[in-house]
Amino acid sequence: MPHFKTGVFHEHVAWAFVKAFREGGDMAVTLDDGRHAFAMIDTAYRSLRSGRAEPIKA
Repeated sequence: MPHFKTGVFHEHVAWAFVKAFREGGDMAVTLDDGRHAFAMIDTAYRSLRSGRAEPIKA
C-alpha cells in the first residue's frame, strides 16, 4: 500500500496548479484524471455495499 506524507503530496499538487495557472502551462492532473479517479472511488463504495466486484462506470 502506498504511503504519502500527510499534506506534502497535496501541497505539491496545489503548487503545480498555481504554477500552471500563472505561467499558462499544462496541469499535472487533468479533468479526465479526476473523473477516472472518482469512478474508481465510486466503484469501491458500490463494491463494499454489494459485497462483490463491480464494474467501473467511467
